[in-house]
Amino acid sequence: RLILDDVHLLTYRTCLDALTQLLDLLPPGFQVAMAARADLDVPLPRYRARQELLELGGADLALDVDETQALVAAMGGSLDATEARLLTDRTEGWAAGIYLATLERSRHDVDPGSTGVSGVSGVSGEVGYVAEYLQVELARGLSDSDVALLTRTSILEVVEPDLAQSVAAVSRAEARLATMAQANQLIAPITGADVAYRYHSLLRDFLTAELERREPGTTPELHRRAAAWYAEHGRMGLAIEHALAGGDIDDAARLVTAAVLPLHHVGHDDQLQRWFASFDDSVVARHPSLAVVAAWIYALNGRPGAADHMAGIAERFDLTGEPDDGASSFASSKAMLRAALARSGP
Repeated sequence: RLILDDVHLLTYRTCLDALTQLLDLLPPGFQVAMAARADLDVPLPRYRARQELLELGGADLALDVDETQALVAAMGGSLDATEARLLTDRTEGWAAGIYLATLERSRHDVDPGSTGVSGVSGVSGEVGYVAEYLQVELARGLSDSDVALLTRTSILEVVEPDLAQSVAAVSRAEARLATMAQANQLIAPITGADVAYRYHSLLRDFLTAELERREPGTTPELHRRAAAWYAEHGRMGLAIEHALAGGDIDDAARLVTAAVLPLHHVGHDDQLQRWFASFDDSVVARHPSLAVVAAWIYALNGRPGAADHMAGIAERFDLTGEPDDGASSFASSKAMLRAALARSGP
């Protein structure tokens, strides 16, 4: 048997041709194990067609709860079933992350004054051994523009190329993301009709912290860019979340007001009420149409006190322009609400 590690570092054509020739000339029954972080430029389809190839991807190599417990035990530690499940979920079964988290806990056991996390289930990519590992990996082979793309898009749950380019303000986002995903198992493509990626949770921790170190104070603006892109593409829920995260409360209030009717019709009143709670009375007063639609949602969900409070705000204001909720007029909206709630009696 022959074991070759880090084969992705072979980039010269001469080296790859030599490896291919070696594989083709091996005697029957000889096994070669190759570990790499990217697809190899050797004739894998040929070996696959001949049934001479066994492929193990990131999902195959991810540890489950039992394997996590076994790895920690092999390092001299112990986890109960709950801790093992939390650690496995937090690391997504990434063996290196589990190993580093266990080392981190050992360091705390020896030196309580050290920085980082004190329990393996609370492992984070922001500080400690995992962050140090990711720092080294990120610095290797990535340009400043690549790093800017990753850190600025760390605010996104799902990274779509067009969205990434708009948020990060860098060129060739689609090609850059594809290249980095091929070289880094912590950046995974999402299967579906459209091209999209997600960052491993620990990598995302690291990138958000790195963003603040590299470009302090830019996170709200990035959220506002994301909100604008989502709103332009009709994805109002995500637009609202990012507007709120970016501190653009007035824009968020307008978006919520416009989204109430369609979201109510598909049964998302719980989501609407969570958003309403993000606005204090001064914000609602600046957007009286929001007071009207919030009063309706509260009333329909058995919250008469909240409905009455919102209706009271709506009654104190007038609106000359077109309401954000799509009603024909603000006066008619108030009249219907007044009739429905009968706040002053029948």
